[in-house]
Amino acid sequence: MKSIRFRLLALMCAIFVVVSTALVFSAVERRHSDLQNARQQLQLLSKAIAKEQVESVRKAHTLSSQTGSDPALIHFAKSATCPRTLKTLVDFDPNFANIFIANLAGEVICSARSSEEPINISDRDFFRAALESDEAVIGQPIIGKFTRKWVLPFAHRFKNQAQKTEGIIVTALDLERINRESLALLFPHGTNVALVTESGTVVANFPTDTLHAGRIASKELGFAQLLRQGGEGDAIVDNERGESTLHSYSPVAKTASGAVYWWASIPLPLITQSADRQLLIYSAPVVLLGALILVFAWFGTEHYLLGPLRSISKTAEGLGKGQTFNNPELTRRDDEIGVLARTISQMAISLESKSEIVRLNRALQVLIECGRTISSAETEKSLLSRVCETLVRVGGYRMVWIGYCDSGDGRQVRPVAFGGQNNGYLEGIKVSWADDEYGQGPTGLAIRLRQAQFNRDFKSNPAVAPWSKMAIDHQFSSSSALPLIDENGDAFGALTIYSSSKDHFTPHEMQLLSDLARDVSFGIRALRNRETRDGFAVRLGLSLEATVRAIASTLEMRDPYTGGHQRKVATLAEAIARELGLPGTEIQGIVLAAEVHDIGKIRIPAEILTKPTRLTELERGMLQTHPDTGYEILKGIDFTWPIAEMVRQHHERIDGTGYPRGLKGEQILIGARIIAVADVIDAMASHRPYRSALGINAALEELRKGRGRQYDESVVDACIKVIAKGEIKI
Repeated sequence: MKSIRFRLLALMCAIFVVVSTALVFSAVERRHSDLQNARQQLQLLSKAIAKEQVESVRKAHTLSSQTGSDPALIHFAKSATCPRTLKTLVDFDPNFANIFIANLAGEVICSARSSEEPINISDRDFFRAALESDEAVIGQPIIGKFTRKWVLPFAHRFKNQAQKTEGIIVTALDLERINRESLALLFPHGTNVALVTESGTVVANFPTDTLHAGRIASKELGFAQLLRQGGEGDAIVDNERGESTLHSYSPVAKTASGAVYWWASIPLPLITQSADRQLLIYSAPVVLLGALILVFAWFGTEHYLLGPLRSISKTAEGLGKGQTFNNPELTRRDDEIGVLARTISQMAISLESKSEIVRLNRALQVLIECGRTISSAETEKSLLSRVCETLVRVGGYRMVWIGYCDSGDGRQVRPVAFGGQNNGYLEGIKVSWADDEYGQGPTGLAIRLRQAQFNRDFKSNPAVAPWSKMAIDHQFSSSSALPLIDENGDAFGALTIYSSSKDHFTPHEMQLLSDLARDVSFGIRALRNRETRDGFAVRLGLSLEATVRAIASTLEMRDPYTGGHQRKVATLAEAIARELGLPGTEIQGIVLAAEVHDIGKIRIPAEILTKPTRLTELERGMLQTHPDTGYEILKGIDFTWPIAEMVRQHHERIDGTGYPRGLKGEQILIGARIIAVADVIDAMASHRPYRSALGINAALEELRKGRGRQYDESVVDACIKVIAKGEIKI
């Protein structure tokens, strides 16, 4: 029992690991979800801000283009109102850092922003580009000479009325102001954002103390990823210190020297800190719970588990010895242990019955196939070989052999045919039918005593000592031997069968195998004497009927009511069929079907069959499967009559309200209609586990009410006549 304690501890640890894993998985999922949400939010905000700034770029571009196309611009630039007018435009749109006009020499002749010193822009790339282009030119981000901060210049040349170029007008977009005002309100706390050129120069940033304007970011890992993605999208990048950062990119403008991008980044710990905090909060109680579980598993198992398990173990040992239960005190308990003990007892009975059914079914199939073999065999040698092969293939036995008696001094049993796993076994053993050491086994005794013999276990049976070692080496655990009898009643040989499981051969199975041995003996005699084999078909039919009745008797082991009920229904069904004037052979089939009509209940739990209260819907549904189950058990048997189909139909009703298939009228076999009426009479007139008997009068009244609707009219009338005559005692 100590191993159970350690296993329980292992189970508790496994549960703890599972719970811990679930929490970790939940935290990981939360981290993943938070990260996905942050990525989406960052990308959406980047695109929104970029879109807003593209609009500012468009306005600056439009202002430069429209103003530059005015031929009177040179005169306006030299007027006293020019600076005030430009200042008004700049103040109207705070995204503009400055608007100014320069002549062909690059000298600024009018500006919205004043300067104490003359300003010349001839050294700017956008100045030369604008003088040579009819379109507005976007310069690269630069530090303005008037504002001393990063701006994005838009320049357009202007001409006089003679279409001669006089100079350029420049609109400067305030990059730092746009960056600061927009991002401070929209992006998550901890986000670093910047405007960066394609060459890697930071022209604006927020917060201002993170990335300084003018800094070259071309060597940053995040910038390299920006270029790989074409300046759009997002990515998670690890720096040299192993710190992960989420980056989001979006294009703002195309300039003469390349593009300008929004670049937003946020450290992953800022995104996942909520999920990490949740994991820490959950970890403490989980660890405490794990400790309590381990303490309970160690100290509580003795009282709550190990003690009851010892009792169950004793009960199981009793079941292993063939007892239904060997601890009455345990089965009388009202707790789970008592329920378990009673369930084990019921299971043992059920398994025993089902195992018996399987063996009998196999034996029955052996009888059928061997019967066909005996009927069709042309030679004695082929008959014996095919019988042995059939027993192994259909019956599931490990090895089978047939031996004939030698009449010499040694009285040896000579093998003449075998099937299955011989592997030199027959060549290595000596078997006699004399009363000596080698004649005390099942084969020798079966021949001498002319009775079936069986050996439960090669390991423990001293009578089979001469063969036990070799048998065990060939994985034979038990065996049986059946005599072959001639026309004078003397044994001339034996059929010996080996099984790989000990104590394999049950009384029912031995009876069927004895019938098979008699049939084989008959077949051998018929071949030797060249007599007609017509009588064999009759013998085989009787064997099949006996086998089916043996199967039905196993049901009575689990439910005595059902066993007695089937016999009484068969008796009444026979009387009804005779009253209807059915042929004798058809009556024989109906009686046989009635004797096994509830055989499908073998698969219904015994606690349902014997339940003292009414069944639940679920239990009733299980019970209603027994006609189909009975059909499955019997369908493979080659009867003269449709036994399996009558069993399947005995709960069908004329109006189609029956089960399992809802057949109507003539779709139902006459035999099934007769069994249905006889079944109702006995069920209502007899005691049931959940009620007292209702009496014959109530049963007859039920038939009269259902006559022509649920039950066949002629069958009901015949049943009433039979009961009225007093021929059948109900």
